[in-house]
Amino acid sequence: MSSCERETNLSAKKGIIDVRNAELKDGRICRLNGEWEFYFGELLEPSDFKNKNKILKKNYIHVPNSWTNQKKYHNYPEYGYATYRLTIMTNDTLKPVLIDNKRIFTSCKIWLNGMLLQEIGKVSKTSSEYTPDLKLLLSQPVYLKKKNELIIQVSNYVDRKAGIISSVRVGDYNSFYSHKINEFILMISVLSIIFIIGLYHFIMFLFIKTDYSYLVFSILALFFIILGLVGTDTLLKNILSPSFNTITRYFHSIVSLYPTFIFLFFYLLFKSEVNKKLLIISSVISGLLLIFSLIFPIHIVREYVFIKVLFILIVSLYFIFYSLPKSILKKRQGAKWAYIGMLLLFLTNINDILFTLDLLKTRYLAVYGFLAYIIFQSMNIAERFSFSYKKNRNLTEELRIQNKELQKAKIRAENADKLKSAFLANMSHEIRTPMNAIIGFSDLLANDKVDKDKRKRLTSYIVNSGNSLLQLINDIIDVSKIEADQIEINKSECSINKLFEELELTYSEKEDSDFFRNTKLRFVKKYTDNLKLITDEIRLKQVLINLIDNALKFTENGIVEVICELSENKQFVLFSVKDTGIGMTEEQKEIIFQRFIKLENEAQKLYRGAGLGLSISESIIRLLGGKIWVESELNKGTTFYFTIPYKNDKAE
Repeated sequence: MSSCERETNLSAKKGIIDVRNAELKDGRICRLNGEWEFYFGELLEPSDFKNKNKILKKNYIHVPNSWTNQKKYHNYPEYGYATYRLTIMTNDTLKPVLIDNKRIFTSCKIWLNGMLLQEIGKVSKTSSEYTPDLKLLLSQPVYLKKKNELIIQVSNYVDRKAGIISSVRVGDYNSFYSHKINEFILMISVLSIIFIIGLYHFIMFLFIKTDYSYLVFSILALFFIILGLVGTDTLLKNILSPSFNTITRYFHSIVSLYPTFIFLFFYLLFKSEVNKKLLIISSVISGLLLIFSLIFPIHIVREYVFIKVLFILIVSLYFIFYSLPKSILKKRQGAKWAYIGMLLLFLTNINDILFTLDLLKTRYLAVYGFLAYIIFQSMNIAERFSFSYKKNRNLTEELRIQNKELQKAKIRAENADKLKSAFLANMSHEIRTPMNAIIGFSDLLANDKVDKDKRKRLTSYIVNSGNSLLQLINDIIDVSKIEADQIEINKSECSINKLFEELELTYSEKEDSDFFRNTKLRFVKKYTDNLKLITDEIRLKQVLINLIDNALKFTENGIVEVICELSENKQFVLFSVKDTGIGMTEEQKEIIFQRFIKLENEAQKLYRGAGLGLSISESIIRLLGGKIWVESELNKGTTFYFTIPYKNDKAE
């Protein structure tokens, strides 16, 4: 929008401004800046200037500026009353124009060519009859003459500034009207966005009541809406028509509180980077400033506004230069958005402070700073919410997997419990059988009439039953040690040739017993030299005996082969125990190494045992660094394989 104030020769001189060379059309607006006639301590009307008998003491003052800040002309007191007068020379007399002003402190009465245009507040020579108001000056459409007289009366008894603070403007009616409507729509849009965002976060708090950052954020949005309504120079003030006292109380109360709510908001988001003691101090200061703003007279509240300004600056600087940068460095979720929003709010606040002090010729921008702050803090919260959502989703998935695993573990535990119960029942039977044999044969042996041969057989039965009982007890002890991770592995050099010789000798002594029935046992060595390992020989022998006994037990007629060979890469030794017995089904192969499992189909009930040997063997092989597996076909036989590392260090 072009404006004639860009032409330096249009500045008012000695109370006269000549705009005849600047037509007030095509959207042009002229600022009536420069030297105005000034009559301090007098409230003059148009008739007073026409009265030739009235003696007027003419002075000059620069507009726009407070009359308390006129070093070039005179230093006037802040409280009092005065009259401004300007003569406007123009050729634009055919089109209606408007006259406006955004800030006249703090009540005024305006005439143009003797016609009263507007009165804002109540102008008076005494503070008791005076009524302050900060509505905008916006005249009805008027037609200018070639020579125009503009008179403005001003009274002030409440503010440190006084008089015409911003430019009086005159311009094309359509341009002014369009500009004001656009400004009004923009302000309503900004405040509506802040309201919607604030309402959304309040609703979020209602659903997530444990996160108070949503509630504090919605309160901040409400504060910013109130400040936007009462603290900016817009047409909203004229539409809402709040009283001067209402505006002042609301404005200063909110200004007292919102720095602490910002402090609280960031504390809830970044607790480790925001000092809690400073939050408490800030809350105390806000409380004191709020009491001051509500109780003290309006003119005192406005006079000491610099305290609130200082408070806002200190809080802003703390977050801009310390707390939020620290959060960014620690990569806190949403910290960068929080910093950008806070920085923009700080810059717009600085602008408004300097504008209020007449050190900048801009406009009030705080409401846009509020909007930027709200938007970026929403992004901050959204990023944190997104992170929490993803984290919760991952945790939910992990919990689902864990619950699934726990369910499986529960089933396994229940099955294990059932197996243990069955095992205990079976174990009592297995223990009772050799014990009954020992007791029964011992009773028979005690009879003096038993001959020597029968005594020898009874003794043999007792020894065999005792060995069976001892083996059962040893298995139980091994199972207990395995479950408690207390089984001991003592590695040393082990010769496979010697081991096989010992096994052959052990089983050769049993060949004539019922244990072998019609089964042949063979040991096969598929290696050339004497093979030696670094392993636990006792435990290795225990595994082989378990597997051989198992093979003999389930093979009534056939062959059991024990084979040892060295792998091609010489990394491990492969043992296998092969039988031609009853074999196993696929289901039985799946569970054969589980603890307390004993094959119990109808065809296998004749075979005794506690069902511990294979489980113990699997645990021992694992502790020796190898692995064990089975291959079997029902009614054709079974082969158990296991490996032992060949290159092993005794120190392991």
